[in-house]
Formats: sequence, C-alpha cells, structure tokens
Amino acid sequence: MPVLLTVKQCDKSSAYKPALKFKVERLLKLPETLRNALNPRYIGRAISVLAGGQTIEEELYRVDFPFDGKMISAEATFVVGSEILIETRLLQEYRLQIDFVKRTVVLEKAVR
Repeated sequence: MPVLLTVKQCDKSSAYKPALKFKVERLLKLPETLRNALNPRYIGRAISVLAGGQTIEEELYRVDFPFDGKMISAEATFVVGSEILIETRLLQEYRLQIDFVKRTVVLEKAVR
C-alpha cells in the first residue's frame, strides 16, 4: 500500500503520492492541479540539471505551501501527474523511518 499525502483545498481533499529526492534543484515539485490553491508568484525561468547531465528549463514560482501545520514560502515548479516531490532539506528537523517489510513510512518531528 503506498503512502499518500492528503492536501485539503477548497473544501475537498485530494491524495497525492509523496516522494523524497535527495538532491534536486528546487524545494518542491507539485502537481499542476495544486497551482491555484498555493498562491503561485512567478519568479522566472530556471534550469535544472537531471541525472546523466541532462538539463531542462522550467518555470519557477514562489508558493505558500502548508507543511506540518505551518505555511511556508518555498520555490516550486509544477508538473503533470499526482506526485509531490519534497527535497530532503525541507525535512531537516524530522526523522524518517522506513520499514520495508511492513511497507510503512513514518515521518515525525525530531526531538532534540
């Protein structure tokens, strides 16, 4: 069973599959269907370097993204599909536990 991230927008909830990227250029890659709900402000065009040295040019936005009960301002790009890519830098205050046998993922705020 995949882990789902639920995003509430305009009195309806949608489920998206989250994915963690260990090295990406932007903090967030978000489904195009979330664009209007996140107050996007156009920053400009940006070049991202992919695996194998490939580059792509994308439109970059500053968005208001709800994360762990807080609204954060982050750079994002919008893509077709239902996955939300979250760079691990955004998760630096959290502990991620993956149990491959049970097929569970737990993300919790780390206590220091």
